[in-house]
Amino acid sequence: MSAEVLKKHRNIVCRNELVAGDEALASAIVSHSEVVRYTKGYALINHGDEDDEVYFVLFGSVQVFINSRFIDTRSSPEIVGEMAAMKPGEARSADVVVDSDVFEARVLSASDFNEIVKSHPDFCKRLTELVDRVGRKNLRLLGEEPERSGLSWMWKSAIAGGVMGGAALLATWAMQLEMYSYFLVAPSLAVAVFVAVLLLNPDLRYRNLSSAAGFGLIAFVLYGTISLILTIDGRELDLPLIDFSVQTELKTGIFAIGSLALLLLTYFAGLLDLKLTEARDEK
Repeated sequence: MSAEVLKKHRNIVCRNELVAGDEALASAIVSHSEVVRYTKGYALINHGDEDDEVYFVLFGSVQVFINSRFIDTRSSPEIVGEMAAMKPGEARSADVVVDSDVFEARVLSASDFNEIVKSHPDFCKRLTELVDRVGRKNLRLLGEEPERSGLSWMWKSAIAGGVMGGAALLATWAMQLEMYSYFLVAPSLAVAVFVAVLLLNPDLRYRNLSSAAGFGLIAFVLYGTISLILTIDGRELDLPLIDFSVQTELKTGIFAIGSLALLLLTYFAGLLDLKLTEARDEK
């Protein structure tokens, strides 16, 4: 292979995010690898196989499938097959099929690849981060969650809400308030604490906020509507309702503004969650 072609290959490998412009590293990869060329439809990697070669894509693209489900597309100057090389002895976890009319890559054996990894600490660090990122992305796309120790956020929220509800019941009883207070104060505080703790989940903060605002909007509209229907004619009821027979316009305006605020919060929190999810999937 001519020096000009080798230089071209080094330049392509240099652009790989793991190589990060390190010319010495790119030269090591090129010198320890061979060129392979395939056409569209070729099965570059098969799930369950025990081969462990690593491919640095020079030209073209491949599609990655796990359990027949499309996961990702890899193209020049990306790497393919790094997962198996990082886990010697494990079978391939995905099917990789050439997607372009022509595909060209430099292929290294796992042993050569790992020797290069050991001698380049920065490369090793970036590779570890990539493998972790890809693994998490695959879990999300497959609808699975990585195992986590301890209580889930749902259980933490439920316990906190239950404790607050119980404390509110005791306080209501100790203060000898009206009976309806038992059914208003305790559940309200329990739900408020449940939602507040649930919103602390860093992975789903905006999604939980959107859900909480949405359910809050439904409850607020139902409560306001029932209050309006039952109190607009001036009837006196022994129920914790908004009395719309007094200052009707003011209370109606406040009710409308509150509903609109919850609606906007639901929408924008959901939009933020969507953007964050898309950003994570692109990584």
